[in-house]
Amino acid sequence: MNLIGDIQGNYRTLLALLKQMPDDDPVSVGDMIDRGPRSMEVLEFFRNHGKALLGNHEHMMLDYFCDSGNYMPGLWLMNSGDATLNSLGLERSDSLPEILQDFLESLPLLLIRDGMINLEGIVESYVHLFRQSAGAWTFELDLRTSIEKW
Repeated sequence: MNLIGDIQGNYRTLLALLKQMPDDDPVSVGDMIDRGPRSMEVLEFFRNHGKALLGNHEHMMLDYFCDSGNYMPGLWLMNSGDATLNSLGLERSDSLPEILQDFLESLPLLLIRDGMINLEGIVESYVHLFRQSAGAWTFELDLRTSIEKW
């Protein structure tokens, strides 16, 4: 499993990175969009060829288009959302294409595989770490609030 974080619309960088990685499943651990010029290509890549977790940038974008009220109005645009709008060929008043909305809404918040727990910053407020013994950690994940919002 190749974990890749914070591609943020830099599709060419993603491709270059993949060439240097072992031949294994690419997994975005969030923040596929914003800042770079090719967010659409990054989203399409992970929608068709990999796996992904929902990052805070994707969550802010869903909040913007669905008007969910999870974030301060305009926060996504302040975090380079306009770069993603340009990549998607959308105006601020447009709707998110259904295929992308469905993809983003289907993304999990965490991945547990090969003894590792991978999560993106979006769930930080729902994770509570507890030290059990020297070097061993357990965690409690409370998603009741997040499930209601998402």
